[in-house]
Amino acid sequence: MITNREIASSALLNEALDEVVESAVDNGFERGELAAVFRDRAAALEAEADGDGAAGVEAAGVEADGVDDGA
Repeated sequence: MITNREIASSALLNEALDEVVESAVDNGFERGELAAVFRDRAAALEAEADGDGAAGVEAAGVEADGVDDGA
């Protein structure tokens, strides 16, 4: 079960990501598919950091609600 907790350090973020990956794999996601989702999310975060905001998120193939649009 993915827990709801404050992510206050890189270590906690990595633990939470481990839980996400484990849960997704347990529910049928392929690891390559997860890697693609994480790459899209990373691109969206980079775009936001560069000041592109929601437009950067959309350009990275991730809907503003965080759901991959399959682009």
